[in-house]
Amino acid sequence: MSSFNELELSTFCYRQFDDPKYTGSKITISKESFMEALNKEYTEQNKVLQDGYAPFCKHLFVKNFCDCRAGQIEITEETKPLIQTEYVARTTEELPVLSRFVLYSQVGQLVQKATFLDIILYSREQCEKEENKKYDPKIKWFVVSVKAQNVNFETPMNPITIMRNALGISEGGSGVQLNREKYMESVKYWKNHVIVRNDD
Repeated sequence: MSSFNELELSTFCYRQFDDPKYTGSKITISKESFMEALNKEYTEQNKVLQDGYAPFCKHLFVKNFCDCRAGQIEITEETKPLIQTEYVARTTEELPVLSRFVLYSQVGQLVQKATFLDIILYSREQCEKEENKKYDPKIKWFVVSVKAQNVNFETPMNPITIMRNALGISEGGSGVQLNREKYMESVKYWKNHVIVRNDD
């Protein structure tokens, strides 16, 4: 991918392309095609980003140009019995935390193609801090996660992600202190939603 682009894909996000059992929005086009389309959207939107949960975090909302399925569904009487739990670590360095999900093979008929993509970006400086390495200064933002959804605004972060971030960089978080109000908003949302794990 060209270093002349202001947006670049973080290695942390590779799992959304490469891991067949990724829990959440799986991307089925190549990394190169994805970033080419994303940088085009970024330029067409005049490089305007929405604020995220910390100064180093931004959001770019774009139409779903890669046919991603929604990465979560509502918990209903139909889906509730299908919920599974497992201790999961996103990388080999992280502590495993309890995660809950449903399998796409069991709920596929309920999962629709999403309307939008929420592109979650971290600043180059934050990625350098977390990864203890330097990147090309031409890059301004790294894509750390892609959420396929049906609204063009941020939905609440998973409660366990908020807690992990508060643990600090050494445990796979970002070092942002837990905000109780935001945490309770997250709990309210995730009481009624569950992540879809790809197994097809």
